[in-house]
Amino acid sequence: KLLGKLVGPALAGVEQKYADDPEWLYTWIKNSSKLIKQKDEKALAIWNEYNQSVMTAFPQLSDDQIGKILTYIKYGV
Repeated sequence: KLLGKLVGPALAGVEQKYADDPEWLYTWIKNSSKLIKQKDEKALAIWNEYNQSVMTAFPQLSDDQIGKILTYIKYGV
């Protein structure tokens, strides 16, 4: 969901929220469970905030594809 929370956080503004570490965001999108298993602080905070709901992994997405999705989210709102 672009605006408002649903199962997880709203997607609008996600790129800006993690602008300080875009590599982390791409890793999160590709496989959030990996970050959770590594006890990544940001990943654990999101996971716990949303009742430990597991986000679908998208390892097949290239960085270019993720970038295009993030651009859509940014301008599609």
